[in-house]
Amino acid sequence: LPADPEKMTALETATEGRRVWLAASTHTGEEEICGCIQRHLKVPFPRLLTIIVPRHPERGGEIAGILRASGLQVALRSAGDAIGPETDVYVADTIGELGLFYRVAEVAFIGKSLAGAGGQNPLEAAALGCPALFGPDMSNFREMSQRMIEAGAAEMVADGEGLEAALGRLLAGKRLRRTRSDAGVRYAAGEAEVLDRVISDIV
Repeated sequence: LPADPEKMTALETATEGRRVWLAASTHTGEEEICGCIQRHLKVPFPRLLTIIVPRHPERGGEIAGILRASGLQVALRSAGDAIGPETDVYVADTIGELGLFYRVAEVAFIGKSLAGAGGQNPLEAAALGCPALFGPDMSNFREMSQRMIEAGAAEMVADGEGLEAALGRLLAGKRLRRTRSDAGVRYAAGEAEVLDRVISDIV
C-alpha cells in the first residue's frame, strides 16, 4: 500500500512518543469494541492512541459521535481534526490512505472479522511488518489467514475480550511484536514470489 511522504511525516510527528494500534476496515459494531479496548488499555498504556479506518468512510461522523458519547476524545480526519495529546481515537474516514496507518501502527486488527462478515485482507498488514489480529470470521480469506497464523504472522481471537488481551500482550512485548512483524514480512514476500512464478509461467 502506498503512503504519501509528506502525509507520512505529518502523521509520524503527530503520534511521536505514543503507543499506536490500528483497527483497519472496520464494520458496524467493531468500532464500539475498539473504543472499549481503548478505555481499558489506557490504564497500562497511558498515551495509547487508537486509529480506526472504517471500511465505509461515510460512517466516519457517526462513529465519532458514538465514541464521543462513550467519553472518548475523538479526532475526525475528514473534518481536518488534528491528533492532540489528549486524543484517544483518530477516525481516519478517508479513502486510499490505509498505507499511512499500517506504517505508524505497532499492531493492527483486521476488521469485518468480529462483525461476522468474512474479514478483510490481512496480507497488507503482513507486507508492511504490522502484526495482525483478527476475529473468528475470516471466511473471505480462510486459507490466507490460516497460513499467516501457521507462519507466526497473525493471531485469531474469539471476541472483543480476546482482542483486548492479545493487543495488550503485543503492546507490552517488544520481542513478540518483532517476531510477528518479521514473520509477516517473510510470509508476504513468499506470496509475492508465488505470483511472480505464476506470471512467468503464463508469459
